[in-house]
Amino acid sequence: MIMIHPFLFAIFPIFSLFSQNLDSLRPNDIVFPLIVFLGVTIVLLLIFHYIFKNSIKSGILISLLWTIFFSYGYIFAVFDISIFQDIDYIQQHALLMTPFFGVLIIGILIITKTKRKLNNATTIINVMAIALIIFPAVNITSYYLQENTNYENYETTNFSQNTKLEDAPNIYYIILDEYSPQKTLQDSFDFDNSSFLNYLREKGFYVLSESYSNYPVTFQTLASLLNMEYINWIGEEIEENSNDHHLAYKLIDNNKVMSLFKSKGYVTSNTDSGYEVSRTISNADLNLCGENQILNSEFLVMTLRNSILNPIYVKMFEPGYRERVLCTFDEIPKVQLKTDKPVFVFSHILLPHGPYFWGPNGEHLTPGKYSLESGYDRPIEGYLDQLQFVNKKMKIMIDEILLHSNRQSIIIIQSDTGPSLNYQIGDVTGKMIKERLSNVTFVYFPNNQDVFYEGMTPVNVFPLIFNAIFDENFEILEDKSYFSLEENIFRFQDVTDFVR
Repeated sequence: MIMIHPFLFAIFPIFSLFSQNLDSLRPNDIVFPLIVFLGVTIVLLLIFHYIFKNSIKSGILISLLWTIFFSYGYIFAVFDISIFQDIDYIQQHALLMTPFFGVLIIGILIITKTKRKLNNATTIINVMAIALIIFPAVNITSYYLQENTNYENYETTNFSQNTKLEDAPNIYYIILDEYSPQKTLQDSFDFDNSSFLNYLREKGFYVLSESYSNYPVTFQTLASLLNMEYINWIGEEIEENSNDHHLAYKLIDNNKVMSLFKSKGYVTSNTDSGYEVSRTISNADLNLCGENQILNSEFLVMTLRNSILNPIYVKMFEPGYRERVLCTFDEIPKVQLKTDKPVFVFSHILLPHGPYFWGPNGEHLTPGKYSLESGYDRPIEGYLDQLQFVNKKMKIMIDEILLHSNRQSIIIIQSDTGPSLNYQIGDVTGKMIKERLSNVTFVYFPNNQDVFYEGMTPVNVFPLIFNAIFDENFEILEDKSYFSLEENIFRFQDVTDFVR
């Protein structure tokens, strides 16, 4: 009798989660989790067979273990919403784990003590496991059988222009995720950020008093700014009401901006943000700070969050998260030392965006509500703590860039969007739209500060730079702000006049 159910129960949650997120995940995202859980299954089978001398019982025990392991997070989410809201976090898990371990112990006793051969039970469990895996498998197969020629055939422009490398400046473009402008910080957070802004001005930065995002979601902003165009056309390329992110992701991965810099002899660099779309960029010559992050993928985070490791999954990823952030601030000034050529450094830093792991002076904090995705505790205090931490790290980084630079440096610091603390799904307010689409722009561009202007949006940053430095003739687009709802993310509404 072929016993396949332990392997199917091991991979079912992975395929199920993948099938529910096909619009934003790629097949390679699930390869490592599949290898891990199939490998663990094989090891458990060998261990249990050695202990119980019965492969059928061993297989049933492992299927029971996987069922309990993967169902815990889903059940906890239901209880957390409906019953556990007013109970301490540790007590929540203690209450729920008691019956889970009770079921596990009873199941182990019944399976190991029974005198039956359990052949019929194995057949039934095999059928159940196959039935479970069919639903996500069909969904995944049908998705990839659809015509996605736009995704496969889309190519970004190739450039061949050259420039005099001895005169070319180093260019740093840094995105601080959800960094708020002064007005938002004062009105919504009662926080005065003038100390950091004054530091920037003293260093020679142009601090725009009015700056706006083109889009409300990070990947939309990245796809637009790195290709110097609005991406509203994606809504026409994909099926109606589709939220498929893949074409936008491909625009980021094979972006025009890096192609142009490389054609001019630049070394291009990206740092691992921890956010799938900007963890690595294929078009970058260097992808830094991701060397030790194999375990720290968004998909693996989601998988373990939904398992019995839910109470500790944040702790599992916390060290890697801290290491990546510190590496980013440390590596950005060093890129110019890795080559004699001019460098273009692109870095998307997921701060002051949550989770809130940093105190204002870099203290290591652990969220009271263990989540890497949403529901952050201390939302205002945590956000302000990390904003102050970012300010301190940015000062050090800027000083190091300017101190060690052997050629002129241009530094552009922007936020992808404003904060999301007032964002409520299904309850979009005017205040939320205005806050979300108001960002920051800080520019260090010696002798050319007048290149940038008030009200500038990210889509025009690189056309302005290329025109000023390389005498290109890129069109400067009208600065527009668009908003879209989460359930229909590529159906944009022009809110420029409303936001401003």
